[in-house]
Amino acid sequence: EFGEKIDVELLGGFNNTERIFLDTSRFVYNWFGERIREADGEVFITQPGEIGRVSHQFTWDDNYFARLNTSYSISENHSLKLTLAPSYTFRTGDEKFAGTFDPLATDGKLLTVVNGLEYIYNSSNRKLQNILFGKRYDQHLKTKRALPNDAGFATTDRSVKYYGYSNGLRYEFSQKFSSKFTYEYAVRMPRQDEVFGDGQFILKNLELQPERSHNVNLEFEYASSKDHFDWQITSNFFLRQISDLILLIAATDRTSIYQNVFEANSLGFELSGQWTGLQNRLTIDLNTTYQRFYNNSREGEFEPFYGDRIPNTPYFFANGSANYALPSLIEENDKLSFFWSGRFVHQFFLSWESSGIRTFKLEIPRQLVNNIGATYELLLKKFRHTLTAEIQNITNAKVFDCLGVQRPGRTFYLKLTTQF
Repeated sequence: EFGEKIDVELLGGFNNTERIFLDTSRFVYNWFGERIREADGEVFITQPGEIGRVSHQFTWDDNYFARLNTSYSISENHSLKLTLAPSYTFRTGDEKFAGTFDPLATDGKLLTVVNGLEYIYNSSNRKLQNILFGKRYDQHLKTKRALPNDAGFATTDRSVKYYGYSNGLRYEFSQKFSSKFTYEYAVRMPRQDEVFGDGQFILKNLELQPERSHNVNLEFEYASSKDHFDWQITSNFFLRQISDLILLIAATDRTSIYQNVFEANSLGFELSGQWTGLQNRLTIDLNTTYQRFYNNSREGEFEPFYGDRIPNTPYFFANGSANYALPSLIEENDKLSFFWSGRFVHQFFLSWESSGIRTFKLEIPRQLVNNIGATYELLLKKFRHTLTAEIQNITNAKVFDCLGVQRPGRTFYLKLTTQF
């Protein structure tokens, strides 16, 4: 704090990621670890490298980031906020079995800077709030790329800059009912993993463009408090009109690549609610989302799939949780809580709906997952100890991620945390 009107917050960080990929197998294996045999019973032998080529790869990412937030209170009703947010990534790698040119060893540098200025107005009675902001997005990319037929490499060096803006208006009609309307022209710069890939299964795309979108949200919130319980319900209607949507697309049966979908639209609604009762011991949360997220490209590579839902993206899903707490069960400063959480995801396709024969298309099946557990908290000599036991996916349902990879079935977890 610099006086009563100025606040400054600064955050900085660094992380390093190393990935190692080794494939020198002379055999092909199935999911049971058994060598695959040909029709004559002989073991299927390939050239070194089970996925088609011998490989021993290393990739390294150095990531630096910082956030500077400065707020200035002009008066009781008016304030300003300034945000500076740079991030920098350095990528390099090494393929031990590379020939004359190692594409992983080409250094990649990605600098992204987002600056924003925000103006906040609050009415004297606090019923009306308006937030207006503008942003500038800058990104600079420099790296080398391999030329066809081992012809060496070429340097990619490009910079882009965009501006974004938004206005959000919130009005409190009463203590129970309020509404919020927001519009934003937003820009999402590509991340380093989207531009550079992962060196193994996600290919690099040095021509990937930022994603721009017009976003509209209309939200209503109603809350009520009674003698024995409180409840709240929130609904939100949203619309997104997107240019150059960044989407992970399958390139081959083993690799994928992030590409830009020329135009895409998304519209839908969210509904959430919370109920708290029994002397604040029981809390129940529920929420659901439905979205019509579809390709709106009338030109370019994805024009043949005009009107299709965006692949790898759920369009109907819901979540819920319940927590029952017993304070001061054994000691004055302890608490025992029992909890449940559930997740439902409707089935969706991994690829474009109109591509190929529908009955043979790979889709993620409908999923319903339930988890239960208990947590015991104890404050002992100014140290807070927490012990949590949890069973995830108690019905052992088959569950998958958005790329079709099967996730674990029924699993058991035990976690001990000490805070000091």
